Amino acid sequence: ITYVGYDSESENQVFYIYDAEGLKKFRDIVNGVLFNISIPGEPSVSGSAEYYVPNAQQKIKGVLQDNIELDSEWTPMGTSEKQFIGAFDGNNKTISGLSIRNFPSQGGDTLCVGLFGYIGNGSTENIEIKNLVLEGSVDLDATTIEKPCSIGGFAGYANKVLFKNCVNNVTINFVNYGYSYIGGIVGTFNGCEIQNCINLADISATEYIGGIAGTSDIPAEPSSFNKCINIGNIKVTQYAGGIVGYDNSDVLNVSNCLNLGPIGNEEQNGMYLGG
Repeated sequence: ITYVGYDSESENQVFYIYDAEGLKKFRDIVNGVLFNISIPGEPSVSGSAEYYVPNAQQKIKGVLQDNIELDSEWTPMGTSEKQFIGAFDGNNKTISGLSIRNFPSQGGDTLCVGLFGYIGNGSTENIEIKNLVLEGSVDLDATTIEKPCSIGGFAGYANKVLFKNCVNNVTINFVNYGYSYIGGIVGTFNGCEIQNCINLADISATEYIGGIAGTSDIPAEPSSFNKCINIGNIKVTQYAGGIVGYDNSDVLNVSNCLNLGPIGNEEQNGMYLGG
């Protein structure tokens, strides 16, 4: 990972990420685990010799420079206390090997799981995740927790975030009964724009599952889905859709979207299922 410099237009501190170790270091900066150290700068950029990581939240942007294969279990970026605010540009690269088998240690009322845990704080603008293919699997057992879970390949929870050109191929299997809000891209959303996103992966859980997004937050601000496609198999008992599992508002706009994946459960009759 190298520091590129400050982008005055987006107000982000910008980092180039080259490998799995760099991605983990970027995550640790987001989560407030890594601070008060210097990160070497990109020599070609004038005035960016190094970045001193402060013990405070800042808007930061990560830009992938190569495909990345993760080699260990992943801890999500962004917590209820330190949400990810900034931008992440996959640069048309792939992150593979994403594996989550254990629930992360998080505060808040809901456990949020994905490449990102919590994105957005409701007040920061111009947060975006774009141009990324994500591969891997999330396998979690609800019997070990006492909180609802919000799970997405890209993000567990997103507040006023733009997702653009994102492709999810992270299978999600949430076993045993538990309140779950699950989507291929994002589990729970509020005030988000989701454009040109595709879910290829199968998702299995009890309820509130969408191929793209699980459910809107309460109370919900307007969100929109445009040119999104679900191809994955949605195995669920109730409250599911090919694009969105459940909407708590009347301010959701879905346009030019397509579901090609089966929805339901052969073992019992489902309720409130839609394409």
